[in-house]
Amino acid sequence: MSYLKKNKKKYYIVLVLALILGGLFIFKDTVEIFDEKIPKGTPIIDIVKFGAIADSNYYNQNDGNYYKDADFQVLATDNTDVFQKALNHYKIIYIPNGNYLISGALQLKGDILEILGEDKLNTKLLFSANRIKKANTNAKNETVIVNHGLSYGYNHKSSQNITFKNLTMEYNRDDNKKPKTLLLVGNLNGALFDNIFLNVYNSSEIKDIQITNLDLYAACKNVTIKNSTFINDTSGPAGGCIWVRNLTTQKENLPENKTQNISIENNEFFKNSEDEIIAVFSSRGDVENVTIKENKFTTHGVAAEINLAVYSAKDNNYGKVSSVLIENNLFDIHDFNAFIVKIGNAGNNMNPTSNVTIRNNTINVSSNSDSLRAKRVIYQADTISNEIYIENNNLNYISQHRNRIYGITCKSGYVLNNKIVGNFYTGIEYGEVKNNWISGSSVGIFNPTIAEGNTIDEANTGIKLAYASQHISNNDITLNKNDLNNNVGIEILSNAGNLSNMLFQGNTVYTFNNDTAYHFANETIRFDDNTNKNIGEGKLIYLSNNTILLSMND
Repeated sequence: MSYLKKNKKKYYIVLVLALILGGLFIFKDTVEIFDEKIPKGTPIIDIVKFGAIADSNYYNQNDGNYYKDADFQVLATDNTDVFQKALNHYKIIYIPNGNYLISGALQLKGDILEILGEDKLNTKLLFSANRIKKANTNAKNETVIVNHGLSYGYNHKSSQNITFKNLTMEYNRDDNKKPKTLLLVGNLNGALFDNIFLNVYNSSEIKDIQITNLDLYAACKNVTIKNSTFINDTSGPAGGCIWVRNLTTQKENLPENKTQNISIENNEFFKNSEDEIIAVFSSRGDVENVTIKENKFTTHGVAAEINLAVYSAKDNNYGKVSSVLIENNLFDIHDFNAFIVKIGNAGNNMNPTSNVTIRNNTINVSSNSDSLRAKRVIYQADTISNEIYIENNNLNYISQHRNRIYGITCKSGYVLNNKIVGNFYTGIEYGEVKNNWISGSSVGIFNPTIAEGNTIDEANTGIKLAYASQHISNNDITLNKNDLNNNVGIEILSNAGNLSNMLFQGNTVYTFNNDTAYHFANETIRFDDNTNKNIGEGKLIYLSNNTILLSMND
């Protein structure tokens, strides 16, 4: 008879004691490591005690490998398998400070998962993707990190809740054969990204590399991204810091398949590529209740087409975007090619973007050269989007170059109480325009539905109309005294149509030299000469030969 059979009872007693002591050891470490309370019995692990080695200290540009030593003699330890085993078995993974090389892909397992670093800047996961041989054929392999429950629609049974805190994740995509996204997730019932640093870049000479830091791909709910830093430094044509989207495969719009309740708050973004910093868009399935506030956006290098976009799917799909708040953000934009903030989708006739509020933001724009290309800081791209509110923002154009830059274009919404300062081509286009201050724009306001209570300083043309408005009233306009080219306070063009029903009163224009306060090249205009004033050296009214001027009582 074997020793084990003779001492079977004793053996099991020792085994149970060992397991209990081992469990106590793990939970003791956990209490010391985490400030927050962890439910008793939660499976947790310290990744170093599990076998990870943080020795990825130097990167060799020539061969694309990480090394332990500065002489590039000893390759760093690949921790892919250790991390994946931990992800397979534990709900909480603690990562002490150090540089951990991960050469393969990682899959986030479990209905609840927390990955917690010791320190945001000193706990580093360095992704090389050198072990990933087949990439970018579908969503799951176009990314370095993906959640196990990813699906193209919301599935309550397989949905996950994930947390990343206090760590850096860095990805150098130096080859187009490698995955184009660092972290892609979908089918989430909750997620928290708090105090993390996502840094993606291209160290190669390849010009068309694209990378996205974080992609909320489909049916993501209750996601908070805060106190974090995003760097996207590729000089490439595509890829952004955060995509908030909904790309389901359903042929119909099911209520549960929404991406919703997304908060992006108090983060810093640094971008050097042509694509958006943040894009909020529906493809197949709705996106709703998105808040983007108290973030700082900075661009350099390559000028982006768009910096922040919010738009619904094109007409061949069914998704809509609604209830988006963009508030208290700071934009420092060195240069851009089209738009800084874009709302809606040009050519859409079926899927409006609705209930978007842009308020209390500061947007600083600079440029080092002249350009004739039309560019717009805040732009509504379609006419079917609705409930668009642009209010209490500060727009500053910090350049001596006279670019064709428009401040705010709002085709079917409300532009209220904004401050627009600088050498803009036009301060505000379209919309109900009330109580704004515009200083330095060549044209203060163009084609408003309503222009009321605005203050316009140093303009060549204060308000210009190419079609009829509801009313132009109680605006104060001071023309540019340093420009002697016959400036105009309020100008109505010949093709504006019949303006006999438009309210036109209470405006004051301050003129200089050869200026004209009111320039009318239209057939019929109702004008109150008692309340519309000219103060200064210029002419009160210019009338074309076919203009009929009616009093308010006619």
